[in-house]
Amino acid sequence: MSEPHPAPVSEPEFSADPAPADAAAPAPSGPRRWPGRLALVLALGMVVAVGVALAIDGPGNYEAATIVATVAIGLSGVGLLLGILSVFTGYGRGAAIAAIVIAVLGNPLVLLYGLGMLQ
Repeated sequence: MSEPHPAPVSEPEFSADPAPADAAAPAPSGPRRWPGRLALVLALGMVVAVGVALAIDGPGNYEAATIVATVAIGLSGVGLLLGILSVFTGYGRGAAIAAIVIAVLGNPLVLLYGLGMLQ
């Protein structure tokens, strides 16, 4: 006995009306790069915060400079952790690697230790 063949697939009916303009198109499923880019933004924010801390420390405003430097250390830590996670997960690896380098080398504690070794 022969198996019954499935019915031929018919072509979809042609509609003269195009799809409505507000129809939601499916989102493209490309690689997610935002975690690596966010890590890079945080690392660059840390660099800006270190610059601000150094700028306001000159006139003798040590309290405010310490607070800004502490914020810079926090930005560095969060940027570093997010960068490491992004490298391992593959979400924005290039930006994440740049964020790791910037977060480590621009960290106020690393700068303080490195400059102290030069004396």
